[in-house]
Amino acid sequence: MNIIYYDFMYFVFVLIIFFIIILSSRAIFKRDFTNIPVKNLHYDEINSGDLLFVHYDKRYILQSSLGLRFGHVAICSREDSNLYVYEYTNYFDKYYGFLKIPFSEWLKYNKKHTIAINKLRISNDSKYKRKLLSEKIRQYRKDNISYNYLNFNLYLNKHFSKNNNHKLSPPDKNKGIPCYQIIVHILKSCNIINFPKYSIKNMIPDDLIALDKFLINKEFGYNDFYLTNINSLNFISD
Repeated sequence: MNIIYYDFMYFVFVLIIFFIIILSSRAIFKRDFTNIPVKNLHYDEINSGDLLFVHYDKRYILQSSLGLRFGHVAICSREDSNLYVYEYTNYFDKYYGFLKIPFSEWLKYNKKHTIAINKLRISNDSKYKRKLLSEKIRQYRKDNISYNYLNFNLYLNKHFSKNNNHKLSPPDKNKGIPCYQIIVHILKSCNIINFPKYSIKNMIPDDLIALDKFLINKEFGYNDFYLTNINSLNFISD
């Protein structure tokens, strides 16, 4: 009888802890988004260098428990009349790896989640500067993939930095590379940022919101961050 009683009490205790974690995660989630403005996002306003953040609404308990507001980050590139998204991810095994996909296709996979954007500011902005930025983004992907997969050997050889935490550390070849590390390397290749202030391995996607852990070149800035009203974009993915 005592064994059954203690087993039952242990089950109740675990259940209470579980609900505390859920309620705490919900509170973190709500608090984290309280002070972020919400604006309409228009297709024509998205430009090369803009960062897209995705909060996976179905996984918000896990994300919040880990202290993350956003679980994924990608970068935009406007090339001629087309808008592309560059990212490292997996869309149900249909697309996976270091991707370059049209924004309309990207939206189909992400429009059910919470999306935020961080607009890139460039001093004396011009179409030429944005085009140059797009070329660098495109070239970076071209140099670091093979048949839609990230070429880890090339990546390791190119970015390996021995015993220097201020340089961009290479990914673990056996574990792959997180999405945000790809974006950090792209920003570095575009001369938007210099070396981070500490090891990239200690970072999370949220560190790319303000980029306050990086040395940003004075020509650039990311200071227009907001949640998007995705309804203004839905027609693009219909």
